Amino acid sequence: MDRLRLAEERPIAYDTTWLPLRLGVLLTGMDLTQETIYHILEARYSIPVFFGAFYISAAEATAKQATYLEVAPGSALLVIQRISYTTQDEPVYIQKRYYRPDRVQYRVTLRRYHDEGSESKIDEFRAVFAEQALISYYHKSLTIFTFTTIDSMYDLTYGI
Repeated sequence: MDRLRLAEERPIAYDTTWLPLRLGVLLTGMDLTQETIYHILEARYSIPVFFGAFYISAAEATAKQATYLEVAPGSALLVIQRISYTTQDEPVYIQKRYYRPDRVQYRVTLRRYHDEGSESKIDEFRAVFAEQALISYYHKSLTIFTFTTIDSMYDLTYGI
């Protein structure tokens, strides 16, 4: 499934998401502008999402991504790939999100522990918006973000 994420009606990210077919069909007909995939899986189907692994990289915008993100083809994009897991470390959701780096950055805070045997831990991993207006809207309400489904869920659901 491909989605475009907007803030103040302006594109900030382009998502490509894969789910196992058995889970993807559960989302057919759902309004993903009103509910997150996680919420639907957890609240309606009792499929909890326990943890995720994130991979951060960069990529050049494809022609399709460039069109939706309103950038030139080949423009640099921040890419965050996330693999989310349910019980018994079963992958439930794989997503690649391509951000416009002029509108979104990520802040990661690592806390170091000085006790013997303690490991450092990430305390914070969150989006930071490049424009002050977007920051203030984000803190007031998460509903500022809307999702536009580009292609139908059923056609773009793949088994993993």
